Amino acid sequence: MTKSPHCPKCHATLPRRGRFCLECGLDLYEEGVHAPPRHLIPIAIVLAAIAALAIYAATRKRRPQADPEREEVARLTAQLLELAEQGRFRTIVTRFYAPDKERYTKVDKLLREIVRGAGAPGLNIFETNTMNDPDEADKFVGKYGTPHPKYMAGVLAAFKFRDGALRGKWGPKFGAQRTEDFVCWYLSLAFGAYDLKGAKMRNIRWQPRGDAPPLMVATIQYAEAFEPVPGLADPRTIAWLHHGKGKWTLDLGIDDLFLLQEVLNLLGRVKIG
Repeated sequence: MTKSPHCPKCHATLPRRGRFCLECGLDLYEEGVHAPPRHLIPIAIVLAAIAALAIYAATRKRRPQADPEREEVARLTAQLLELAEQGRFRTIVTRFYAPDKERYTKVDKLLREIVRGAGAPGLNIFETNTMNDPDEADKFVGKYGTPHPKYMAGVLAAFKFRDGALRGKWGPKFGAQRTEDFVCWYLSLAFGAYDLKGAKMRNIRWQPRGDAPPLMVATIQYAEAFEPVPGLADPRTIAWLHHGKGKWTLDLGIDDLFLLQEVLNLLGRVKIG
């Protein structure tokens, strides 16, 4: 530390202590002429530390609270997309859809009624009149009218066309796997147009449904966007129903029963000629 009785700027005689030159006001601490009192140094350090903590507390982002339900839905959705990419739709059905026994039973009963019950005569008339021709199937459905004609024509064709996806699986005994087969076919239609490898989850939110339990819905972005056939589930939103105790099941379709009641109603209006 430089010790000088004179100011380096104006050369005035300096007092033994003090920060500033009494003549020109030069800061003698900064110039190294006088040293600050030792007790001021730790005080300055403490004040600087307090200021730094205050700045950190004011500017840091609050850490978001953990949300176990959203985390679980994100995990389930990622698993579903991976299985769909691999074409393992049967695994999706058994793991994520079939565990809802009540809903699964309703779908099973509707399918039985369509193929073996009240819908069977109309289904046979459809087969006779359309002769495996998709255009004729569209005309047939259009003749009777229904809210989702394109989807209805696809479902009936899957049941009855010679190369229908479900015809070969359902013989005269209408096997026990009919519901699983149908949901697998439905999933392959819903996800088939999309590049699943590049799918990205954008957000997860609760979706209210009036008096019904809310759904947790994951929004998915794909490399290309397609408008699904009206009546078919849109895979850009994947919904889950919470049953409590960590149990979730996949929620599919417009009314969660694949509009099968609409199929049955249509077939019930079909007449010969």
